Amino acid sequence: MARQLLTVGQDRAGEYPTIGEALARARSGAVISVRPGSYAENLTVQTRVTIVADGPRGSVEIAPNRGSAITLAADAVMLTDLLLRGGEDDLPVIDAVRGQVALDGCEILGTGWTALLSRGTGSLAMRGCRVSNPIGAGIVETSPVGSVIEDCTIEHLATSAVVISEQGRATVRGCRLRDARGNGVLANGQSRGSIEDCEISSTDKPAVALEGGTGVGVLRSSVHGSVIGFYLASSSRTVLEEVRVHDTTSHGIVVGAGSDPQLSRCGTARTRGSGLFVTGRSRGHFTECEFTASAQPAIHVNESSSPVMTGCQVTDSEGIGVLLAEESAAEFDRLSVTASGGVGMSIRSSANPLLRRTRISGSRGPGVLVAEDGRGRLEDCEVEDSGGPALRIEGHGNPHVGNSVFRRAGKAGVSIGAKGLGSLRDCEVTGSSGAGVLVEDGAELSVVRVRVAGAGTHGVQIAAGGRASLNSCEIVSNSGDGIRVDSAEQVTLTACTVRSNQGAGLRHSKPGSRFSVDDLTSSDNQAPDVWPGARPAGSEAGGAGAGPGGSPRERSPNWTPWSASQASSTRSTHWSAWAGSPSDGPNSAFPHRR
Repeated sequence: MARQLLTVGQDRAGEYPTIGEALARARSGAVISVRPGSYAENLTVQTRVTIVADGPRGSVEIAPNRGSAITLAADAVMLTDLLLRGGEDDLPVIDAVRGQVALDGCEILGTGWTALLSRGTGSLAMRGCRVSNPIGAGIVETSPVGSVIEDCTIEHLATSAVVISEQGRATVRGCRLRDARGNGVLANGQSRGSIEDCEISSTDKPAVALEGGTGVGVLRSSVHGSVIGFYLASSSRTVLEEVRVHDTTSHGIVVGAGSDPQLSRCGTARTRGSGLFVTGRSRGHFTECEFTASAQPAIHVNESSSPVMTGCQVTDSEGIGVLLAEESAAEFDRLSVTASGGVGMSIRSSANPLLRRTRISGSRGPGVLVAEDGRGRLEDCEVEDSGGPALRIEGHGNPHVGNSVFRRAGKAGVSIGAKGLGSLRDCEVTGSSGAGVLVEDGAELSVVRVRVAGAGTHGVQIAAGGRASLNSCEIVSNSGDGIRVDSAEQVTLTACTVRSNQGAGLRHSKPGSRFSVDDLTSSDNQAPDVWPGARPAGSEAGGAGAGPGGSPRERSPNWTPWSASQASSTRSTHWSAWAGSPSDGPNSAFPHRR
């Protein structure tokens, strides 16, 4: 059976002078063909019809003086190549309260709080349309039925381009959302849906804001020229995959309000704030994400937040690469931080992160800075080519570092400042411009099975007021002394090897009762060891050495005399001694004068 065709035209160009009259005569499935012109009508569609322009796109304008242009009360209507304009009232141009309004190639100019509204049991199916509204929003979706907006341009909005709220469901695919004084996409309530393959730009608020309990996800979309790229604050887990954010005036991605999103293969570039800012006790899982050229820390985590990041990259931050603060507890696995303009990673204000297999290279400041009660664990990490120390600990910072490598630091490899505490186990520190390990006044360090080599000055330097414990360490081929101790505080050396250093193997300039050496192996160093218990330079093999006036020193019970050939070939000293003072009594192992 042939479809009913009705024609509308002004000046008797069609069967009916108005679209409303044609609708009143239309049967279900009818096609209403409208000749070019402007029709000041409020249309209520009560049967399934198609209304199509009989002329170029936009040549037919439906523009009521007041109220909505189209209100759907049937199961469907199809609108093709029409220009639809709102009236003076603060109402939508199209109000889909029941059934589906399908629009193909239409232009909708809003003059109320929104240009298009889907509510009740209504829905929208839009393709190739253009929507603008200098008064309010572009599209508002509250219906649970589900709308599809595809290949549309939604622009020049006084508020947000697309709002998905309450129980609304919508898929926005291949669209361009731009020039909005609000958000590009705002989703809240218990809404669901997806934003796919879209470009969102020039918004005064976050380009995409996911709040309330929304489960709207974003796939393969880009954001640029907005204040913030994404604001993720939903109580439901939202998913972002392959999204790109660049050239924002603030942060690229913000995660707040305790949310727990999942981001995969996402990236930010040239953000004036952070690339990723996680705050407000939020979490989140971030996999293979990239954050490049941020003006503020590329990754900033604070306020007890605990994101988990795997395989992420930070490159070319203007200042700090990664900032972890305010009791946050982030976890990183296979993080790469490259070419930061300041500190590579800063851990402070009681942050307690876990870093596994993290690589930090080329930062202009310290590679890792732990301060202000910062803690944390670093396992299997590499820090190299930093302008400052590879690892700097100060101000009650207290990290635990294991199985990690620190290479080619611009200053000390590992530097512990005032009130800093540190623990290194099974690590390697090589090629530092300054000392391999530096312990400053008021600092304390515990080192177990650490190899220090190729330092520009001393291998391990313990400055006045510093405290340290070295166990089973190897200090080799450094430009100064192997171990240099200028502190009268507690320093303990156990089962350490100092070898092939340009200075002494061990030099202790402040003898005192708090210096302990047990089972030291010192060989092939360019200067004699200087510490209470070292073999005096030029002494005969088998002798304990002599003090001033030729009086012999008391041998330690554990001292073993060497042959002359051993002394000349290895210049090694094997000692187990406690450096006591003469007042320590006859049981002291220190070889003091009688």
